Parts: sequence; structure tokens; C-alpha cells
Amino acid sequence: MLNATARWLSSHDVEMSTGEDIAKACLESFVLHVRNLIDFLYPPGNAQSDDILAGHFYGDTDEWERYCPPKIELLEKAKKRVDKLAAHLTYSRSKLDKFWEFTDLQKELQRVIACFLSHLPPERMAWFAAAEEGPGGSTGAPSPPHVRITTGPSGPPASGGSTPSASSGVTGPAGPPGPGESKTPR
Repeated sequence: MLNATARWLSSHDVEMSTGEDIAKACLESFVLHVRNLIDFLYPPGNAQSDDILAGHFYGDTDEWERYCPPKIELLEKAKKRVDKLAAHLTYSRSKLDKFWEFTDLQKELQRVIACFLSHLPPERMAWFAAAEEGPGGSTGAPSPPHVRITTGPSGPPASGGSTPSASSGVTGPAGPPGPGESKTPR
């Protein structure tokens, strides 16, 4: 969604203050995905026990921390602005600049995602096949075979391989190990 909304925003010359609801919704979607990816790649100190974090996809969370590029100021500022402008209702919302450097934000996040993917254990790659999509569209990365995610009583599987499940309604590569489960074997 980060890439799709960035493409849409870059192809539409809209003034956000004109009441263009579709443009505002697209921008809101973009900035919320920016926030989610920043928190995924650079976990905040107040991360919840059920938050999915980049380090969960490695042998141990310290491994991702060794590879992860430093968070640049653009991402630091974006996270704070999204918190104030989109994620929380705040009194400062009306005073903050509404201009977003969406192309720069997307490029920086793609750079960090590329680092994440380049060090990812092979058995976890299928889950992230679409993450290599850049500003102009797919880079040709293969998509996981038969991925269909629907919500069911038990939600997506917490670990393992591609597991069709009649009870959960979920098929496709597994996500990270759940809290307390063993990390990816090396």
C-alpha cells in the first residue's frame, strides 16, 4: 500500500486543501503505512508484545539490529508528524505543516526494506515478495504461490511454512514466530 499510494499521489496533481476527499484518503493511507513500516523496521521503546517487528524474522532480534541502517532524520520527523496529524487526535494538528515528502519517504523506506530483505533468511522470503516493489511498480520479484489472506477464527498462522488451513481461512507463507516461539533456525 505504501508503494501504491505513493504512485497515486505522484500521478495526481491535487491541492490537499481543496477538499479532494480521495486525495486526502490516499495521503492518509500513505502516511499511516509510513508509520507502520517505521515501527516495524525501527521498533519503538513502547512496542507491544504482539507487535510484529522486523527482528522477529531473523534468528534473533539482535541480528536485524546489526544490519539495520540508522534511522535518518526524514523518518524521525515523519513518524512524529504522522502521530500528530493522522494517528492521534491532537491540538497541534491544525498548526502543523500538511506537506509530505512522499517520494523521499517512500525511497528511504524502500532502501531500508531492501536491506531487510537482503539479510532475511531464505525460508522467510516468500512472505515479503511484494515488498521489493518500487516507485514505478513491481521489480519482477516472484509473488508467493496462492496467497489468500482472509480473517478467520484463529487468524494468520504465527510460524511455519505455507500452510493451507480450512479452519483459519488462511493460506500463504507464515509470518514471524509468535511471542515465546523459537525464532528461525539457522
